Amino acid sequence: PSVAAAAMPSRVRYQSTRGGVHGLDFSDILLSAYAPDGGLFVPELSTMPNHIAGLHPGMTLAQVTARVLEPFTGIALADCEEICAAAFLSFNNGLEPALPLVRAGRRLLLETGAGPTLAFKDIGQQVVARLLNHVLGGRGERATIVVETSGDTGPAAIEAVRGCEAVRIFCLYPEGRVSRVQELQMVTVDSPNVFVYRTEGDTDEQAEALKRVFEDAAFMRRHSVCSINSINWARVLVQAGYYLWACQQVSPASDRPVHFVVPTGAFGNAAGGLLAKRLGGAVGRIVCATNSNDIVHRTISRGDMSMRANQQTVSPAMDIQFAYNVERLLYFCSGGDATAVAALMATLEADRAVALPPPLLHAVQDTFVSCAVSDAQTLQTMREVWAADGYALDPHSAIGVHALRTTPGTEPTLWIRYSGGMGLGVHALDHVESVRAACEGGRGVCV
Repeated sequence: PSVAAAAMPSRVRYQSTRGGVHGLDFSDILLSAYAPDGGLFVPELSTMPNHIAGLHPGMTLAQVTARVLEPFTGIALADCEEICAAAFLSFNNGLEPALPLVRAGRRLLLETGAGPTLAFKDIGQQVVARLLNHVLGGRGERATIVVETSGDTGPAAIEAVRGCEAVRIFCLYPEGRVSRVQELQMVTVDSPNVFVYRTEGDTDEQAEALKRVFEDAAFMRRHSVCSINSINWARVLVQAGYYLWACQQVSPASDRPVHFVVPTGAFGNAAGGLLAKRLGGAVGRIVCATNSNDIVHRTISRGDMSMRANQQTVSPAMDIQFAYNVERLLYFCSGGDATAVAALMATLEADRAVALPPPLLHAVQDTFVSCAVSDAQTLQTMREVWAADGYALDPHSAIGVHALRTTPGTEPTLWIRYSGGMGLGVHALDHVESVRAACEGGRGVCV
C-alpha cells in the first residue's frame, strides 16, 4: 500500500488487560509488546464493534480479514484489502480458497497450514508483517522484532519479514526442542535483517526472559522493539478473520453454530475464535486441546490456573505452561474488569497459582471446553488415522483429532477442525521424525 495513505486514528481504542493504560491507538499497540503494567493490550469494550458488516460466503479470506482489520486499525479498507491480498497470495499454491475447507464425513477440516512455512502461524505473521511495514513506512521509521518460538512461530515470523527494509528480527529457539525441519527453516535464511539464536532452556524460560526485556520501557523505546507473536494484539485480530470466514462458508445465514477444535499452546488461536464470536460470528463451542503442558485445560475445566514444570513432548509447538493469552480470555469473560484481572495475575505471578472465581469460570465455560492428551494417546491417534485413511497427521493435529473423538458433552451441529496438510495448524512434514515413528508398520507410504 502507498505510504501516502496514512492511517487515521483507529475507531477502536486500546487498554491494558490490567487497566494501567487506556485510550491508545492501534499504531501504538502494534509497535509494542506488553503494556507498561505487565498486561496485554486489548480493545476497550465500549469502543468495539459487535458485528462486522457486509460479510457473505462469496468473500475470500483476504476480503473478510480486511473488514475485520478496518475498524480496529484505522487503516482504510482498500489498503487493508491490499495488505491481506498480498499476505495470502502464496497460500494454497496461489489458489482459492487460501485455506482449503475439506469435508470428511459430517465434519469439515480447515487446512490452516497452507502458507509458506506450512504452519497456521503464517496467517497472522504474513498480515502483521505487512501492517508493520505499512505503519512504519507512513512514519518513516524502523522497528526491531524480538520473538521466541516453540517451533512454528519462528519460521513463520522470519519468512514474513525477511528482506523487509523497515524491520529486523531477532528470534530465539530452544536447543533440542523444535523439529529438525523447523530449525532448518530458521537457521538457513540468508537475509541481512534476520538474526537467529539457539538457547539453553525451554520455551517458558525464553518467554520469561523476553517479558523482562519488554517491560524495560527505556530499552523498548531506544531500539524500537515490538513483538510479532500472539503477545501482539494484531495477531489475535487477524486470526479472528479465518473463524469468521469459515463460519460464512459453513453457516452463511448464521442460523446454526459452528464448533471448533483447536490444539492450543499459548491460547492465541483460541483467543481469535473468542473475538470472532464477539464480532457476531456463528462460533459455537471451542474445544481447546493441550498436550501434557495443560495449564489451559486445567484453567478451563476447573479454574486451576497454576504453573507447573514445562514438559518436553512430541508436540513441541505446544510445550507451553505460560499461556499468556489466557489473560485476554479473563479480560473478555469478566466483561472488561481490569481490576479483577490485575488481581488474579498478581497472585499468579507471586504464587505461581491462582483459582478463578466461580462466576468467571462459568463465563469461560460458556464458550470453551478442553482436554489434555498424552504422548501415548497422540501417537496412537496418528497410527489409527494412518491405518484407516493412509493420512499422515502431525502430532499437534493428532491432539485435536483425539479431542474431537473423546471430549464429552460437546457433540456439535457441525465441527470445523484446523489443519495443515491434515495438521490442525502444523504440517506433517514439519515433524517427520514423530510421523515416521507413529506410522511405521502401517499401510501406504509415510513421509
